[in-house]
Amino acid sequence: MAARIMLAFLLVYVTVQSLVPAPQMPDEGLALTRWLAALVLGGAQHADKITHFLVYGLLGFFAGASVPLQPHRADQPTFAYGLYALTALCVYGVTMEGAQHLGSIRSGDWGDALANSLGVLAGLVGFVVVALPVRRVLAAGDKPGHRPA
Repeated sequence: MAARIMLAFLLVYVTVQSLVPAPQMPDEGLALTRWLAALVLGGAQHADKITHFLVYGLLGFFAGASVPLQPHRADQPTFAYGLYALTALCVYGVTMEGAQHLGSIRSGDWGDALANSLGVLAGLVGFVVVALPVRRVLAAGDKPGHRPA
């Protein structure tokens, strides 16, 4: 339940931040994002791409955490839920950039849309890496003769 609340909070936050005027900042983003941009993308001027990637990574992680570890129906694998979340959040990220492009308050950017989508994918993959051991422990607990520690 906490993951779904955090996901809802992040969706509201990202929507508001995407559609309000950008604050005038003396330099491009936080020092951490400037450093990561210089390290990964070759220049601190790309710090906004790192910010997009990290924020949408959080969205992807909490979307993954909002999906049940066990499917609700036998014919609906858990993987399908993750694929739906990936698709929905990628469409959401592109839509937010499109809305910025249509409005005159901010400008949309295909690079930001790509960073959004890659962030969602990384967040979901990050969640799977964390969730797989948990799922194995839960599955082992269901076996007869197994006593949890």
